[in-house]
Amino acid sequence: MDNKGQTGMIKMRSTKHRLHQGHPSKAINRLTSTIVIFSLSTLVALTSLPSFADSEIFRDKFISLGTATTSGTFHLVGTQMCNLINQGRSSSLIRCVPYNTVGSDYNVKAVANGDLTMALTNSDIAYNEYTQNDASGKRSSKLRAVMSLYAKPIMVIARSEAKITDVTQLAGHSINLGNVGSGQRHLVNILLKAFGLTSKSFTEVYELNATKMGDAFCQGKVDVIVESLGNPSPFYKRMIEECNGVIVAF
Repeated sequence: MDNKGQTGMIKMRSTKHRLHQGHPSKAINRLTSTIVIFSLSTLVALTSLPSFADSEIFRDKFISLGTATTSGTFHLVGTQMCNLINQGRSSSLIRCVPYNTVGSDYNVKAVANGDLTMALTNSDIAYNEYTQNDASGKRSSKLRAVMSLYAKPIMVIARSEAKITDVTQLAGHSINLGNVGSGQRHLVNILLKAFGLTSKSFTEVYELNATKMGDAFCQGKVDVIVESLGNPSPFYKRMIEECNGVIVAF
């Protein structure tokens, strides 16, 4: 990111007491000379900035990193990644800022549109966006995969009271779709399409993020939740051991 210019504020000492000493015109002449010299010095410094600002040292040094909601794993991972990068900022001149977003689906589109420099997302979502074609048939996205962090197997958990033993029995129960724009929502939509289900197939449909989803599940409001986290996961442990959840077989 280019440093287009800098704004400074300089506070000059008062010269009021000088104007009352000696001949007023001489004091004014001295003051005028000082201001002229100061102005010329400032002009030289400022005119030298553009050539300096155009050097490579000021280019591409800001990273806006899309994470997820504060309750999501991506938020924690992205924040720690930026912390590590910023530890070397004095030598690398790279500043990383993690931004809270709604999740993977939003992240990959924001990077493709240039709203974010980098972002964390599910690999399948990134692949889908990368292979999208525009009206002319050309690939519209300039996305690049930088690195893979960890595997995220799909997990379907149901309340034991719902008596759900496999995914063919999801219909007729309450389910959480996930918040709009999240990787979780994208994943649930794929599963429902594969099983020939729609939102009308369920008694209740929720659009909760990870934290609210877990609370609703433990309170008995949601029968089925779908998530993809690195395993083992404290979240899964809580859902199963504390909230009477069971893993649903595919």
